[in-house]
Amino acid sequence: MLAKFSLDDRAFGAVQSDHACRPLMIRTSHTMSPSSNSLAAFLLLILASACSSVGPESVGLDSLDATYYLDNREFNTLNLQIATKLPGNLSIWGFTDFHGNQGVGHGFGNLRRSFSEYRLSHGGLGAALGVKGLGMQAEYNLLTPSDQDLGRFGLTYRHDLPLPGTGRTGWLQWRAFPIETDGNGGQASLIYSLPLTESMSIGGFADFNLIEDAPHRWILEPQLNLKVADGFWAVLEYRYNGFEGAGGLDGSGWAAGVKASF
Repeated sequence: MLAKFSLDDRAFGAVQSDHACRPLMIRTSHTMSPSSNSLAAFLLLILASACSSVGPESVGLDSLDATYYLDNREFNTLNLQIATKLPGNLSIWGFTDFHGNQGVGHGFGNLRRSFSEYRLSHGGLGAALGVKGLGMQAEYNLLTPSDQDLGRFGLTYRHDLPLPGTGRTGWLQWRAFPIETDGNGGQASLIYSLPLTESMSIGGFADFNLIEDAPHRWILEPQLNLKVADGFWAVLEYRYNGFEGAGGLDGSGWAAGVKASF
């Protein structure tokens, strides 16, 4: 989900014009570099090649979600999330968050900045090595209006997790990113999805960010999902962002919202 830092423009030494609700994979010391631009170009090349080599029937949209959150730290977030399948055992999952700043209120017009995170995954490594669930992943992140970006590359491992007493099975995905385009650390991450009943589930992530020139920091975000109708969910999540707390902001809070799935 998932190194991350404050979304507030004050963390960049700029005048606040615009939640740190969604984790960030960028550090305040990072500036746009040739390596990060190269990774972005590489990802675009992969996608263009994959989509142009086959017909549209080989590309499938798995999900499209929109969620609107109100955070108890007096800001709001609009989250747009997409998952799609591509040819060649490739898939994309990603989101864009449009945020307000802490303390400015919940008005829809306060969404003046954004964070985007998109992951290109390849599932063929496990088949090649005989390890079910093993894959590779490249991740690209962009923060506006500061236009900071960062790329990561590493391995993922996903496996089922039976839930005793429920008759249901969830899953865990472990991610390790030893390569970053800023050359200043790495990340270990756990993503989970736990269906408790037909209409209730828990999901989220825990990211541990390794930083060479600063203290290592956690980002945590467990989320409770309650189905209220077909395609509509009520959500409640706890948010902890170690980078925000270190930057003088309130690094933890609660957010409630409504999600629509298409």
